[in-house]
Parts: sequence; C-alpha cells; structure tokens
Amino acid sequence: MIEFSDVSFTYPYSGAAALRNISLSIDEGIYLLLGENGAGKTTFLHLAASLLLPSSGCVTINGSDSRDRKPSTLRSVFFTADDTEMPADTISTLARLHGRVFYPRFDSAMLDENLAAFGINPSIPLSSMSLGQRKKAIAAYALALRADILLLDEPANGLDIGSRDILRSLMARCVEPGQTVIVSTHTTADLQPLFDGIIMLRQSNLLFCNTTAHIASRLGFGIYNIPPREALFTMNDIGRFRSIVPADPLSPSEIDIHLLYSSMYSPESRNILNIINT
Repeated sequence: MIEFSDVSFTYPYSGAAALRNISLSIDEGIYLLLGENGAGKTTFLHLAASLLLPSSGCVTINGSDSRDRKPSTLRSVFFTADDTEMPADTISTLARLHGRVFYPRFDSAMLDENLAAFGINPSIPLSSMSLGQRKKAIAAYALALRADILLLDEPANGLDIGSRDILRSLMARCVEPGQTVIVSTHTTADLQPLFDGIIMLRQSNLLFCNTTAHIASRLGFGIYNIPPREALFTMNDIGRFRSIVPADPLSPSEIDIHLLYSSMYSPESRNILNIINT
C-alpha cells in the first residue's frame, strides 16, 4: 500500500512546485496515473519509489515512512522510468546481480516466459537493442521481480501494436493479488481492461484517486447521434457525440478514459469531480 499524507514537493533550486498537498491511499490492483505533461506524474512516481523525499507531508510504503529508506521497504518497490538505464549489460546479468539479490520473490521462470513471449534473447546486450526491444526486455524483467509495488512510466512507449497486446497479456498473467501497480501512460487504450483504479493530476494538484468500479457507479459513458439532455460533458467526434452522463445503476458502462480525461479540462470539470468524489 502507498499513502500520501498532505505531500508537497518543491524543486530546491528553481522553487517550482511539482506537487501540492497530495493526500491519497492506493491499495492492491493496477492503477492508471493520468495528467498533462508537467502535471507532476514523474515526481509522484519518484516519491512513491523513495527516489525523492517530500518537501512536506509524509509518504508511507507498506506502513513505513519513505524517509527511513529501510531495506525491507526499498526491496518491495521497483520503478522503471521511460528512459531507464539498467546497471548491467544484459538481462541475464541483471537477473543474476540484481533480481536474485535484492528481490526475494524474483521468479526466474517467469522472466524466461516473459522474454520468450516478446521474442527477446536474455544474453543480447541491452545497448545493441532498439528502443522497443529494450522496453520489452525491461517490462519482462520488471514483472518477474514480483515486487509488492511496481511503478511503470510509459511501459508501452516504443512498442508496436502486437507487442502492446503481449504486454497487456503478460501484465494480466503476472500481476498477482496483493501487488500494487501504477502505470503512467498517455496510450491508455492498450492497457485499459487491466485498470482497477485511476489517479489524475492536474497542474501539480490531485483531482481524484478512485477505483474504476466507483467511477463507473457514478458516471456513464456513451456514443450518441444527438447529445442527451442529461449530458454532463460532450465531445463532438466526427458526426457523433461522446457524452458523460449520470450512471445508470441497472446498466453500467465501460469508462471512456479519453473522454473522462478531456472533461477534466473543461468548464464542467468541477461538477463531474463533485460526482466522482462523493
């Protein structure tokens, strides 16, 4: 579990606020982290990984204050940035020197299966791989660590359509009950069926952190020839209208993440947030 209690982070040299007064609790499941460029997503992930410490407030990871940097806490978390550089030449070496040493639940058989699914040879130097191949190798490795908390920054970036499908299948197979996974991505459609919750930041502030089940119980999403009168927000989409409406408890709809995201930058955002957060 990850808890932020009134957390703010300000860059020490520029004085710019990256996050302001964030309070939330994230339990097990796969969460989508949304926000515009510069909203504070990467800072959020660094704080959750104990790579940054809050300027004020407290981050707790499985009940321990991130400032304590306990070995038991650090080995329960793994973070991959969009531009991650691994401290080993090959995935095989990384598994031997890092995974088996620092992560007690590391599963070498799972790593072999994940790499095989992507068609990656674990002995090929990472430096000789294309961006897409490196991303696949690192994703395969990250999932096999079986860390309590897995933080993924743009894991599908650089992947072709087929590889994104494989990534989705691997995440569905490898992520176990009890694990917490946070995925920061702008390509939401590839992994949408997996998300158990959504966190959204805007301009360094938290808008909401809710389960997808809760959001679907509060809001409905549909495509219409004419916008419905009860629409809370509508987008014109080439001859049809995509609208957010009050949820129908007898007929819940799948969340349209793109539409929900767009609504947060509209004049209707306050009303929709009031509905989500109650």
